[in-house]
Amino acid sequence: MTEREICKLRGRILHTKIYILNFKYQTCAEISGKVLDGASFSNDATSDIRRTCSISLIPDNKTLDLTNANVWIDKYIQIYCGIEDDKGEIVYTNMGIYLIDSPNVTYDATNNTLTLAGNDLMCKTTGLRNGYLEGIEYQIPQDSNIKNVLTTIVKDCGFTKYAIEEASPTPACPNQVSVSVGGVVHDLISQLTQINANYQSYFDVNGTFRFNQIPSGKDEQVRVDDKIWNKVLISYQKNTNFENVKNYIEVYGHTDEHGNTPFGVAKDENPQSPFYYQGTTGIIRLVCSGDEYDNIFTSRLAQERANYELYLHCKLQDSLTLECVPILWLDTNWLIEITLPNESTTEKYIIKSISTNLGVQGTQTITLMKYYPLYP
Repeated sequence: MTEREICKLRGRILHTKIYILNFKYQTCAEISGKVLDGASFSNDATSDIRRTCSISLIPDNKTLDLTNANVWIDKYIQIYCGIEDDKGEIVYTNMGIYLIDSPNVTYDATNNTLTLAGNDLMCKTTGLRNGYLEGIEYQIPQDSNIKNVLTTIVKDCGFTKYAIEEASPTPACPNQVSVSVGGVVHDLISQLTQINANYQSYFDVNGTFRFNQIPSGKDEQVRVDDKIWNKVLISYQKNTNFENVKNYIEVYGHTDEHGNTPFGVAKDENPQSPFYYQGTTGIIRLVCSGDEYDNIFTSRLAQERANYELYLHCKLQDSLTLECVPILWLDTNWLIEITLPNESTTEKYIIKSISTNLGVQGTQTITLMKYYPLYP
């Protein structure tokens, strides 16, 4: 069976295997044993550290001293979860590569349990596990190529797996990028990523650093449809947070010495949207200026940021939450389509976060935003 076929099974026998990797992604050891009920995995496309995990098991390794900090301090773990098919063969899914955060071993007369909590590799740049810059101010000159700078940063951090795209429409830094003393590598990555508002930087399930455009759903493949949802869906809830809904965005950038201020405006001009600014909702304005917006030096960047703020405050607010039997191979920013129970139309959504609990009663919670093809 394939991963897509096996997720439709009603009854499941779960298996897990955990590999210890060095920083060159080479396998050093495998942890085997009985995994306890309640392992959890999260994947949030809006978070700097996108993937996290927590898993407890009774290890049967006799030669590996799991209480020794040297086992973990310079290592990654890669977790695979598997489901038995009807022939007893196990189909495994890669659940991600993580840095260990606070490994815990509990031992007594009746218990010998290893608990691992992990964060994806971005934590090596945020200060959570390394990432602090030397005690000087770091500066990236104006007109530096974003792709080249990010490549240098990633390589200097020791990462050997990366896929960095040429940024568009602004491939070079429009102004100097600076990080003061005491900053972390992620401060540089974040500032470079934010130059183009529709870009993202993250580590994928294989531990590869990626810099690319945030998928909009336009002209993209539908990854999951009713053939699967009809087998796994438990319940759903439609959510709208009206406090966060803004359908008319104004962005004001940095005012120069001549008094000129870059400006951009974005409106929800999609008649299909419940937040259409000329519809019954009317204009709900948001003015963005100061602080991080002072890093905007051109009107083109101000317009891009206005479009992105509209995406955050309008498009993202029309959301759907699904509870289902876990689909282990799902990923964020995928386009899916679903016909909800009690509704007659099939709609498209984009996955924004996934929270998975494995065990006897384990379920998966998926947060999605409505796909509107008329949005920029």
